[in-house]
Amino acid sequence: MNKILNILHLENDTNDAELVRELLVDADINCHIDVVETESDFKKSLKNKIIDLILCDYKLPTYDGLSALDYAANNYPGIPFVLVSGSIEEDAGIESLRHGASDYVAKRKLARLVPAIKRSLSQAEEHKQRQKAEQSLKESEERYKSLFEANLAGVYKSTIDGKFLKCNSAFVKMLGYSSVDEVLKTNTEQFYIDKDARIKYLSQLKKHGKLFNHELHILRKDRKEIWLTENVVLVDDNIMLGTVIDTTKTKLMTQELIGAKNKAEKADKLKSEFLAQMSHEIRTPINTILNSLSMIKNEINFKENGD
Repeated sequence: MNKILNILHLENDTNDAELVRELLVDADINCHIDVVETESDFKKSLKNKIIDLILCDYKLPTYDGLSALDYAANNYPGIPFVLVSGSIEEDAGIESLRHGASDYVAKRKLARLVPAIKRSLSQAEEHKQRQKAEQSLKESEERYKSLFEANLAGVYKSTIDGKFLKCNSAFVKMLGYSSVDEVLKTNTEQFYIDKDARIKYLSQLKKHGKLFNHELHILRKDRKEIWLTENVVLVDDNIMLGTVIDTTKTKLMTQELIGAKNKAEKADKLKSEFLAQMSHEIRTPINTILNSLSMIKNEINFKENGD
């Protein structure tokens, strides 16, 4: 152990305290031991110092091991606590474990002390790491929940048969419902305008495992038609995770532009046909007049030559 262990030893017998110190030194445990005899000094040391391990006698003139254990467990739960006593019985030792002690060692069996300390420190470190992992997981879940709910896109989780398992408020709003619970009672199939489109959609999803920028044409709760663009992933053979955005306005604007373009093209065609017709109608009488003038001119020339 390279780290210096700060040990708080609650013990009124100086000889026993020295015996424990020598035992730890012989075991090459690099430590600093603060020996206290009273409840007030015990609590003061815990409050003012960084303590890595508590060793405690079971019986003291004005205090006792179980009371010290309860205080430490309630106020400093991360510190391993080992009872070391000459008077501790098996039942009392088991009772101390129930109260949160890491271990108990009889002074007549001090050979167990070093292994007990190492085991207690190891267990405390494992517990600390587990708590950190659990805290990280909790924070991760809270971040996920926050992102899930705050996402402007609709987010959902469903079975491939169409049963919704989870969705966010944006998804609820897109479909025209008032609550998540209300959506979870529905099935995705009921929203499809074209039932064959649902069949083709599932076929493509099963084949590729994911679909990006897939267009959905569906009905809201109020039977209003909307268009959604979806990204969806098949997590396993039965679970789908998807995000959708409402592209109805874009779709309608595109349709209007296409309609306006078609009208403009049709108008241009009618204009061309009209001008062609007008040109034909104008050219026809002019050609007649020109032909008549040509005939008159020829007749005049003929008469002049005859004279």
